[in-house]
Amino acid sequence: MDYLKKYNLTDLDIIDIKENLDDLDYEEFLNNQENIENIIKYLLNIGISNIKDILKYKPYIFYDSLDTIKSKIDKIENFVDLANENIVNFQLIGY
Repeated sequence: MDYLKKYNLTDLDIIDIKENLDDLDYEEFLNNQENIENIIKYLLNIGISNIKDILKYKPYIFYDSLDTIKSKIDKIENFVDLANENIVNFQLIGY
């Protein structure tokens, strides 16, 4: 999961994330790097800043395609502000 360092995550952040993942989520992060990176880039691009918390507490968002995530986010007004305020607000888009 060293590829996550590109997104300003430290070794300690990555260890912290790994410790919260179950085996299935960890395998997803190892085997689907391209999809995960595309989603992270999109989230950062639209202004979502709490990537570590999303990786740590909402890993199943990375099981979906980028197009599905974009579609869900586009339906909620002010979603970026809500997501940055508290990752619990990802429930608004089904995560």
